[in-house]
Amino acid sequence: IRATIENAAAIVELDRKHKTFAAYLHSFSDYATLASDFKKRFKFMGDMNVWYFLFRVHEPVPKFEHWVKTIPGDHPRMKEMVEKARAAGASMELK
Repeated sequence: IRATIENAAAIVELDRKHKTFAAYLHSFSDYATLASDFKKRFKFMGDMNVWYFLFRVHEPVPKFEHWVKTIPGDHPRMKEMVEKARAAGASMELK
């Protein structure tokens, strides 16, 4: 619960600092730099959480099938969620 509150406060702070939260997201030159900053700023944000958050808010992310191979472990539930979101028309992946 504390992490959720702290993450919400971080979003509000970034929104104020950059005029909008979207402007903060767009202030990075590439996905890797944004993901790195996200993991530092927000609690409980690992590689999977960053990718999925950005995917769900319709920000460009690396193509899942290639990107997921760069992180350790098997992620069948993540793959299932991405496939369902794509079927619903939510994908904005970078090629």
